[in-house]
Amino acid sequence: MKIRDFIKDIENDPKLAPYLNLIPKKNKKTQMDAMHVLNRLSYILYLSDNLALSQYIIDKMIQVDFDGDYRYWEPVQNVGLLAIYIDKTKYIDRVKDMIEDARNYGDEDNVFVKQKIHKRFLTGVRLNALKAETEASQNEVVKMNKRLVVLFHLFYLNAFSDELDMNPQLVYEEINSMLLILRQYIQINGFDNLYPFK
Repeated sequence: MKIRDFIKDIENDPKLAPYLNLIPKKNKKTQMDAMHVLNRLSYILYLSDNLALSQYIIDKMIQVDFDGDYRYWEPVQNVGLLAIYIDKTKYIDRVKDMIEDARNYGDEDNVFVKQKIHKRFLTGVRLNALKAETEASQNEVVKMNKRLVVLFHLFYLNAFSDELDMNPQLVYEEINSMLLILRQYIQINGFDNLYPFK
């Protein structure tokens, strides 16, 4: 499915309208904005214990084809990584194939660079930098928004746990700890002060 067709389908979806209507127009000006909004919405719904609606977005979003532009497709990847965590048996093969197809898309030099980025991700260096940046933030809302980005990275490591140098159990424990923090925050404060709602 093409991105524009997916967005057109979603923006007229009555199931999602109550949430999409809460999101300021400034956060969904472009198709790229819309993709990032829907990625975050799927995570926020999952963290708010609205699993059915989160999976509804996931199942639609993972039908989007990679067209060579990671800026548009990264949200699809992140949604797919959440899908693996929710139901590994159902999603692992499909999502990993999608990610690997995107990584192998393009000319030889392009593929080489993407393979290097993948291997660097698996070292956890970028994850550690993000975690340090998150903990340095003084603003609780900013910190929670950054924790969602950390969660994307943890889910990536979880999906490719068979390629990790580190113990996959440590990644799994970190995921559960991060989910607990985010869930508790949403339970107490709601989600309407988080991106994309603010």
